[in-house]
Amino acid sequence: MFNVAVRFAALFLLSLTSACAASSVVGPKLGEPAVLRVGEVVEFADEGLRVGFTSVREDSRCPPPETGTVCVWQGVATVVGWAERSPQARSEIVLATTAAAGYSTRAEYGGYEIELLNLAPPRVGTPQQSDYKLTLVVRTK
Repeated sequence: MFNVAVRFAALFLLSLTSACAASSVVGPKLGEPAVLRVGEVVEFADEGLRVGFTSVREDSRCPPPETGTVCVWQGVATVVGWAERSPQARSEIVLATTAAAGYSTRAEYGGYEIELLNLAPPRVGTPQQSDYKLTLVVRTK
């Protein structure tokens, strides 16, 4: 009985750790767009570079025109992520959907430029973190 309980506990813990692990998007090369959901990581194997998408910190973007909403300004969404390349330490990056009002669509990390190209879906209602898809591109500086 004890053996069965230990096996069950081990399987349970293994399932938890794999559920919490970020899934990877492998394949894009530098300069090519990569699409990530919250929790995903893009790996640039030739560079030894990994970039992860952690969360959308804020989303005050104006809804699409077809909703009938009139906005004074376009609004902004900011996304939080990270970049790492051995032997450098992992570094948090924050990107925005606009370069206005002190925000930036780009971040630099260890000789690379990471740029936010698009954040979907458009803001209609209150999207869940799992609804977001970030399109970014990484280039050498």
